[in-house]
Amino acid sequence: MSRLLWIVVIIFVIIGTMMIINAYQVNLRERQGQKTFAVAVGKWTLQVGKNMKNILGLAVKQDWLPEVPENETKNLSVYVTE
Repeated sequence: MSRLLWIVVIIFVIIGTMMIINAYQVNLRERQGQKTFAVAVGKWTLQVGKNMKNILGLAVKQDWLPEVPENETKNLSVYVTE
């Protein structure tokens, strides 16, 4: 599972960097192109981090427990076994 996750992350980064190169039309053989690329990748990385933070924040705030009708809460029993 861990290997698959890393493969997905690497593919995501490769596609993202290729999109940046195409969008900015940078020439990575020139110093200015390398600077432009580095700044763009840095901004993109920060934006991805902010998006993940927002998504995780929303997921934490969700009510994940099922709703239990009131008439069923009176009949709940807990069994402890050792």
